[in-house]
Amino acid sequence: MRSVRFATSMVLALLMIAPAQAALFSDVPADFPFAPHIEALAQRTIVRGNPDRTFRPASAVNRAEMLTLLYRATERSPVDTETGCFKDVERGSWYETVVCDAALQGYVSGYPDKTFRPEQSVNRMEALKMLHTVLGFDHPTDIPPAIGARYADIDLSAWYAPYVASAFLRRVIPIAGQEGPHFEPGLPLTRGEAAAYIAHALQVPLPDGQTDESSAASEGTSTSSVTGQSSSGPSTGTAELSFPFRDAGTFIGRTARIIRFTLRRPVVTELRATVEPGRGKPGLTCRLFRMGGSTDFSSEYYRGYVAGNVCVIRASLDASDYQLEIRPNEENASFEITGTTVSGDGNDGFREARAIGVGASQSGVIEAEDIADWYAFTLNRPQTLTVKMAEESDVSCIVYAMEDVDLFGFVEPRCDSAYDYPRGRYVIGVQRKDGRDGVRTYGIGLR
Repeated sequence: MRSVRFATSMVLALLMIAPAQAALFSDVPADFPFAPHIEALAQRTIVRGNPDRTFRPASAVNRAEMLTLLYRATERSPVDTETGCFKDVERGSWYETVVCDAALQGYVSGYPDKTFRPEQSVNRMEALKMLHTVLGFDHPTDIPPAIGARYADIDLSAWYAPYVASAFLRRVIPIAGQEGPHFEPGLPLTRGEAAAYIAHALQVPLPDGQTDESSAASEGTSTSSVTGQSSSGPSTGTAELSFPFRDAGTFIGRTARIIRFTLRRPVVTELRATVEPGRGKPGLTCRLFRMGGSTDFSSEYYRGYVAGNVCVIRASLDASDYQLEIRPNEENASFEITGTTVSGDGNDGFREARAIGVGASQSGVIEAEDIADWYAFTLNRPQTLTVKMAEESDVSCIVYAMEDVDLFGFVEPRCDSAYDYPRGRYVIGVQRKDGRDGVRTYGIGLR
């Protein structure tokens, strides 16, 4: 086992930044061209700032950081068995598992001298290639001549031309400041520009009241704001609903449906999203975020359990504001989303997490129809620990860091891997891997 230590580069943490009236980052004013994209990705935990609440949008993104952003955007978990993939990828570095997994998957190939140059700034053409390979986008083999007419400095025979053409056709580009006749493929990509590329590629809806400065890159989406227990119709964007609720409609492309609701008292909820099977890639993802709180950060969020075309979240929630995000894998799919009150088992979320001590082990059972169990531990000093799951357990495990944990410079803790934990409080989610019709037994320890 090995630990992941502090890195000076920007790294992502398991924290979601809640929307606020003030700017999320002190150096990203509301009128900054990429402010909506940065905020949208921050809400999805894809990007984060620095401890001094800056984002440094004009700083260049290096190759390791760009890969990490794209892995976060696709919620990929890198395989931790591939090491020593490039001679300049340091063993135990924060980026090692991502870079080596990307090499294993064929997303990157490095340079002829067997280096990856992780600290080297990524340029625009490299960033577009990474974006296509990690997100699984096809690119045209026959490049439309119009691309050559659109960008005077693009050689249609160059290796990167198909990625530029595809990015243009997918409306990833142009972004603000890149609307002119020159693409300048060799220029380093900034953090702000990277946020815009990724937001466009994922068709991330921008925060309410904010618009995309690049009209050529905007998607035709509609936003509804409905108060009440139900809504229906062809819609996407954001809806304000009263709990319990039912929501139905049709996604526009793969743009997420976002539902905001308020709980007036603590309840155990079940949030269920279903999409109609179609001809494309089946499935969906769903996530729930608790909004607001005493700080601008929200570390309480839930990743839904997916079985086919259904995604379910069951959680015991406090009285607070929440945001539910549903994202389909297939374009223009029909959906139905419900939020109801159910009976819990006393261990259904962050607020009911059971205490587990350092050096202790416990056995647990996830009953039929239940989804997950929860545990919590607090460290008064930094410690190197492993959240260990029994090998025969048919469950997955996620470690969440709470607001009092400083994860700047770290990748997130992972189960079954030694980690240098900063002081603070952590919550562990143990979730079944498949099927809700059977019992799942497991063992968990903190060593």
